[in-house]
Amino acid sequence: MSENEKKQKHKAYPPYLPAPTWYPLVVAFGITFIFWGIVTLYVLSLIGLALLAYGVYGWIWDMRIEIKEISEKEAENE
Repeated sequence: MSENEKKQKHKAYPPYLPAPTWYPLVVAFGITFIFWGIVTLYVLSLIGLALLAYGVYGWIWDMRIEIKEISEKEAENE
């Protein structure tokens, strides 16, 4: 294998994986409650809407913090 081929090889995994979080599960339950409420009681749809809003907000908030930390680490490495 030549020197050029060694430089062109990339690792098979991404350089960064997001931290695990419960927010996707909260979003899924929110969507489930929304549709379940459409079939049964509208109150369940309101609960589902609240869960959906909480899950999306928390998920985005976590990602913003992680992206900020990554950009700070990259700035330190330059």
